[in-house]
Amino acid sequence: DTDWLVADDPDQFGAVIDDFKHGRSSMRRVSFNGCDCLWVYGPVHQDAILLLTTPYGKILQPIDQAEGFIQAQIDEMLGITRYGIIAILALVVALAFAFARTVSKPMQILSEGAKRLANGHFDTRVHITSDDEFGEMGKIFNAVGPQLESHSHMLQTLELAREVQQNFLPQHPPTVAGLDIAGESLYCEEIGGDYFDYLDLGADPHKVGVVIGDVSGHGIPSALLMTTARALLRQRVSLAGSIEQIIADVNARLCVDIEESGQFMTLFYAELQPEEKALRWLRAGHDPAFLYHPDTDTFEILMGEGTTLGISCDVRFEEYHQALLSGQILLLTTDGIRETRNPDDEMFGDASLRRIVRENAAESAQTILAAILAE
Repeated sequence: DTDWLVADDPDQFGAVIDDFKHGRSSMRRVSFNGCDCLWVYGPVHQDAILLLTTPYGKILQPIDQAEGFIQAQIDEMLGITRYGIIAILALVVALAFAFARTVSKPMQILSEGAKRLANGHFDTRVHITSDDEFGEMGKIFNAVGPQLESHSHMLQTLELAREVQQNFLPQHPPTVAGLDIAGESLYCEEIGGDYFDYLDLGADPHKVGVVIGDVSGHGIPSALLMTTARALLRQRVSLAGSIEQIIADVNARLCVDIEESGQFMTLFYAELQPEEKALRWLRAGHDPAFLYHPDTDTFEILMGEGTTLGISCDVRFEEYHQALLSGQILLLTTDGIRETRNPDDEMFGDASLRRIVRENAAESAQTILAAILAE
């Protein structure tokens, strides 16, 4: 039987209904049947909206799963801290014997506080009321605990974010007859805005979509925009339409979400049909792809006109076509691999990529990928 969709907070529920009326995708934290829930929704058809409500407790379960790993990292950090504090304590004890009894008490207070701090009690504070050097040391000591606690929380948050983002990236390449595929993303920070994915193009098992993108900036804001773009693209690919229509719709959605942030995203989208020996692609401000022809030992650069996503909602995109031959190698990258520098401050560059592809043209896609990353 069907039930009416209701919420405990009429104001929040009114905002949800307003989003429904205007066809907006969003996520909101709304109480549902007395349970604190996250509502995620968006139009999937002209007359249909998909809504998922999930208790916040279930969303936070990955934190519990990561707790063991994070705790081990904290224990290791505290272990290193203990050695430093032990050295400080040894110095404190030596000085205590040299000073008069008037300075013994503040030294003892600092010593006991340091022990508690070393055992992970970041809320430890010392109370030294003198106006001398010991009073200043007490103020400095009291500032250390919050900084260690903040650093610990930051490490936990970044590690959890890194784990979640890595799970968004493909764990295994798709199996498509006539194609050999490999891909990998390595972030220079805990998280970032580089993105690649393999797209399910419906019931046809003889073709596959490959997309690669790069969000402006670094860190958590870029990672969030990357996650949004991934969800929008996967949702839109499941519906009918040409590549031009798919990317145009994704761009329109992104513009609404990020128009005030100043962020943007480059994208290269390719559809490969090995049975028909055909390649279709669209380039939205991203680095062009390389298509290597082993028979002639030449590289073809797949350019294409297209504006970066998130800049303008009304921009038009153009789709391109290319015939494929057996043995050809299609290489898609972000600028991160090209701009990597060696100890002599020399960029890796396109020439190195082409040389490695040429030298390993007879090998598997995974071997070519490993050779690039190794060098």
